Amino acid sequence: MAVRTFFSPHFKQLRQAHDLTGGQMADLLHIKSKVSISQFESATSLPKPMTLVGISNLFAVSLDWLLQPGYQPYNEDKISHLEKMLYTFTTQIPAMSDFSTDYYAATWFMRDPIGQYYLDPATHTDYSLSVRANIIYCLNVLIQVTDKRLKHSQYSELETRCRKILEDYIVHKKNITIPVFDITKEPT
Repeated sequence: MAVRTFFSPHFKQLRQAHDLTGGQMADLLHIKSKVSISQFESATSLPKPMTLVGISNLFAVSLDWLLQPGYQPYNEDKISHLEKMLYTFTTQIPAMSDFSTDYYAATWFMRDPIGQYYLDPATHTDYSLSVRANIIYCLNVLIQVTDKRLKHSQYSELETRCRKILEDYIVHKKNITIPVFDITKEPT
């Protein structure tokens, strides 16, 4: 019971801070029913362990923060691990002319010198952990949209927003310490 008490407001903070509807949250987490999202937020139910891991990975937050009091949402180990996973995943995609341009666009910065700069551990000190978590979230959204896991037409606004965020953070180095999606704000 106590775990639900801590999970519920944190989960709601994630959804609201990322400006997602219950349906969008369900889609991003591959949950069949948006009713489950409201049950998670009202503390009437707790996600299955693999869904908890999915939430943690999508938003780059620690499981400790999701489930227990007194923990910070972001930690270097979790974020570095997710960045390495994304880097490995995206750099293994063949650079072929007939390859999906959308998919290539979702992973462009990992191949670009700018992306290489971002992924260099020496430059991570330039970015706050919360901004790095925002970058991971946006990459996950773009990968799911372009990989056809999400219907592009329903997520075009979210896709556009994520592309803009990545461009601002990585290409223009705008506000690299200020998260666009700020989960420190209390849910309304």
